[in-house]
Amino acid sequence: LNDTYYMFLTDFVRKYKGVRPTPIASAPVSGDMMTDDAWAGVEPTFYNYFGDYERDAIGYRNYETNEHYVYKTEVVNSIKESKVARDGESFYFYVKCEKAVDDTKIGFMNIYINADRNYATGWEGYDYAVNVSGKGKVSEFNGKDYTLSDIGDAEIKILGDTAIIKVSKALIGETDAADFEFKITDNIVCGGD
Repeated sequence: LNDTYYMFLTDFVRKYKGVRPTPIASAPVSGDMMTDDAWAGVEPTFYNYFGDYERDAIGYRNYETNEHYVYKTEVVNSIKESKVARDGESFYFYVKCEKAVDDTKIGFMNIYINADRNYATGWEGYDYAVNVSGKGKVSEFNGKDYTLSDIGDAEIKILGDTAIIKVSKALIGETDAADFEFKITDNIVCGGD
């Protein structure tokens, strides 16, 4: 049943308690968005309410040895908030973290983009990925598997506790309209168990 019952619960709680109004995206921007000051009027702001979410937990058993797997997570860049801006040629992703951004680890600021908002395409609905196949690489998912093809480069600027990533609209098949979904992860290492 996957998360069906949890989704029902979430839906009913929102209907009972109410939610904030759906945010409206601010107008396209002009000027240099690769500075921290340029983001003051960009909306909406997406918040992460969890802070540091490191954990050390015992998980499923290894069927061969009958021992528990031990899952350890290390939060490198604890994301506080994110925003997206656009101009005529590019999208800009703004990611503010709890501490100074560390861009040296594997899995640095992976951005997954569902450009067509169709969950039947790409991998889990995501058509493009930024930084997944390498820092600054823009990649396209090949079908529903996790294979990627590099299609271009993104510009990255680190400003203390903030990372700004610039992605060309042409690379991800977007036109003047900004109608896509995105997810940002950090320090996710794929492969193995």
